Amino acid sequence: MRARAGLPLWYLVVLALAAVPVTAQAGPWLPAPGEHYAQFEAGRTFADTYLDADGGRQDLAAHSERRAIDSYIELGWKRKLSFVLAAPIVSQTHRVGTISETATGLGDIHVGFRYGLWTGPRALAIQLDVREPLGYDTRRAAKLGDGLQDWGLDAHYGSPITRRGFIQVSAGGAHRFLEKAFSSQPDSMVKQKSSFTQKDTLVRNADYIALHHQEQARFGADVGWWVGRAFLVTGHYRGVITVANGDASPDVAMHVVGPELRYRVDDRLDLIAGSNHIASGRSALHDDQYYVGVAYRQTKLNRLQGFLGNLSAP
Repeated sequence: MRARAGLPLWYLVVLALAAVPVTAQAGPWLPAPGEHYAQFEAGRTFADTYLDADGGRQDLAAHSERRAIDSYIELGWKRKLSFVLAAPIVSQTHRVGTISETATGLGDIHVGFRYGLWTGPRALAIQLDVREPLGYDTRRAAKLGDGLQDWGLDAHYGSPITRRGFIQVSAGGAHRFLEKAFSSQPDSMVKQKSSFTQKDTLVRNADYIALHHQEQARFGADVGWWVGRAFLVTGHYRGVITVANGDASPDVAMHVVGPELRYRVDDRLDLIAGSNHIASGRSALHDDQYYVGVAYRQTKLNRLQGFLGNLSAP
């Protein structure tokens, strides 16, 4: 059954924030030309509360559920340059009482280029990312994303920890905006001549779009530790802070943490299970995500060079 058109505005705004990207597999170590890494995850995200503008946790009076198959593919292209491609298949459901709406399709495509400034046991890389919505309807309650274009630039640094683990951190920013031109006049009106009176009257402009953009700072960290030869236990953090925003853009902040366990079957194959949890934030859903997946690689990186490494010792 389709959701009623008159759902509260705050409800639609809060739910739209579920599409804010906070996770990535990127790190400072790159595959060499001709090498590759591919990861596929099936996950479920559920929320029935949200974080308000002051960071307080509030009842959503609804249920939001996202089921998705997420992909991440990285190809070694040049000696210090790799190409990244990712696109999720999403099924999004919102329920209010007995009323529900579900949308299924492609979410936001992610294209990126990663350049290695230096590599080795320690590495530093910069990454340019572009995320684009893939034509979903942003007017529905069950959205596959918030419809914003996303241009980002990040720096990634990584280092081994003794002979058992590694750490990698990232920091950067993103500019998010509507593809269409927008107006900052909330009462934008156009003149229209009445067929009865032949006089000009003011009516609301149907093409009006409120000013919608976000300037965000983004942060990330991963710590991995080998238990035995084949099990990699990791913890991750992703942070998003809005530093400037437009009329229709909430002041979003999210700090996401979670564990992940990888079983490295051999040099090419990983089995993955993990979760993401909102530790704190504002103007965002308070959701929990659980996922399983597989990763397939062909690289010469070793086990202390991030997620793209194989089983070989340094």
